[in-house]
Amino acid sequence: MIPREYLVPYLASNAIALALLGTSFRKPTWVRWATIAIFVWAAGTNARLALTYPLEYQGFGELAVLSPYRSFIYGWFRDHTAWLVVPIAVGQLTIAVLLLLNSRQSRRLAVGGAILFLLAIAPLGVGSAFPFSLTYGLALLVMARRLDHASPTPTEYPRSLPSDELVCFPLLDSGSAEDQRAAYDELRARGYAPWLVRLLRRLARIGLWYQVVAWEWGSLGLFDVLLGYSVLLMVAAPFFALAGIEWVAAVLGAGVTVLLIAALGLRLRRSSISDR
Repeated sequence: MIPREYLVPYLASNAIALALLGTSFRKPTWVRWATIAIFVWAAGTNARLALTYPLEYQGFGELAVLSPYRSFIYGWFRDHTAWLVVPIAVGQLTIAVLLLLNSRQSRRLAVGGAILFLLAIAPLGVGSAFPFSLTYGLALLVMARRLDHASPTPTEYPRSLPSDELVCFPLLDSGSAEDQRAAYDELRARGYAPWLVRLLRRLARIGLWYQVVAWEWGSLGLFDVLLGYSVLLMVAAPFFALAGIEWVAAVLGAGVTVLLIAALGLRLRRSSISDR
């Protein structure tokens, strides 16, 4: 599935993404500086290749998992590589500059732009070291959240959830109809937007309300994210049928593996807490 010449870069890229995800919980500033370096390097590399060796990008065609991507790479993109890649390089450099400015607004713009870029290259498959895009995107989200916690402002930073507010989340779906309505009204009274409460309820329906509570509460850890990440991979697996059954099996297998790691980590964490 992975050509031998791409195996080492593929494994290295995913190892770096996992390392950044783990680091983002404790040292988000490190992840910010690493991301600045990564995007500056990517901008320079893409600009140089697009202007001097544009045909280098044709190798991504055979690695893409979606036929529209292959058709695009072998078609219009072949004759207009610089027209597309140079603006992408400018965008990558802009992301690095926004992270360097390090205001809350600039970080959010940078992370949003970076995630859009990562999602766009995900269908390149091995060419983008999938699931590197998902892992790195999660690392950037956690980084942004942790940095927001580290530098709150009265107008932008959401207040911490008091313990009684935690009760509202499971009642959004698991309680009676009256409990659900009471939970909805309680969260609305506490300043939650209607769309956000509806989103929380949908997450509750698929068993992810714990993820929401942990994220808002500020206690979300690596294994909590891996739990949600495993669900994301398993849900995404059927969509890879367009690329072949082997991709479905690979993505589903990765999801199950991550789920087992998350379950083991959460169990060990609960055991260590109960032993205190």
